[in-house]
Amino acid sequence: MTPERWQRIKTVLNSALELPSTYRAAFLDQNCASDPELRGEVESLLLAQEKAGSFLEPPRTDAMPDPSEIVAAEAHFARKDGDWKVKMEIQKVAGVIRFGAFELDRNSGELRKSGMKIHLRDQPFRILAMLLERPGEIITREEIQKALWPNDTVVEYEHSVN
Repeated sequence: MTPERWQRIKTVLNSALELPSTYRAAFLDQNCASDPELRGEVESLLLAQEKAGSFLEPPRTDAMPDPSEIVAAEAHFARKDGDWKVKMEIQKVAGVIRFGAFELDRNSGELRKSGMKIHLRDQPFRILAMLLERPGEIITREEIQKALWPNDTVVEYEHSVN
């Protein structure tokens, strides 16, 4: 394999890894349409990365939290003929918040689903953490603005958070 070929594979692979897994096939369709061997190489590396990720980064197995540290969150969704009620248990232990198959680690800045690391940029991560810290509460746009941007930062805020 030539260095140029390896560089092309790395470029496509890194771009694919930046995407949620559900978008990768369409991305590869677009970027490897004229080169099925490139697609095969990238797909095999993606598969190897997924397997290695689950092997090298197993789900956390901390002790069960104290029941006083478990917070139940409820969301209500209005419906024409009644209310839907969705309940989700949120566990908070030592900087780690678990909800459903997800685990948000505030200390390391990582989000995982079933033990697999999910790439999430800083601001969305911080908003998710805010929402999980205050389940069932309303967080205002102003609170988000203060948390994301220091007082001396100028942002076109009306179009930045919706």
